[in-house]
Amino acid sequence: MADDLPASDGPAGTATAASDATPVTTTAPPRRRKLTAEEAAERFRVHRMRSNRRRAAGWVLLSAGAVVLACSAWVVWRSYQAYDELSKASAEISRLQSEVKLVTQIEPSAAGVTVRVAQSHADRARSAVDDPLFRLAGHLPWVGGRT
Repeated sequence: MADDLPASDGPAGTATAASDATPVTTTAPPRRRKLTAEEAAERFRVHRMRSNRRRAAGWVLLSAGAVVLACSAWVVWRSYQAYDELSKASAEISRLQSEVKLVTQIEPSAAGVTVRVAQSHADRARSAVDDPLFRLAGHLPWVGGRT
């Protein structure tokens, strides 16, 4: 009847059977073999090459981001300059309208000066947005694509 008993785990991971008192031990995982000097050097060379590639890729991405940021800042600055000049030109046009309200009291020299000042502001606004980088940004669909 003792032979019919199932095996049970004994102390320290050994299995015992009712009929057999010999312990069963488990084997440890195999140890990694020691690398030769050539193998270690090759692994180090491969690791260093991958590390250098990652570092170079990081610098390329960082540089590309800096260029995009600088170009964006330039376009924003030039847009602000154009906006400012057009605001000044608009103020000059309002002034011209008030000067020309009464046709009988027009002073041609003052109206001519106002027109020239408004034209100079409009010319400066045009030159602010007339550079290659601004035109390139104007062709990007999310910045200034034409519909």
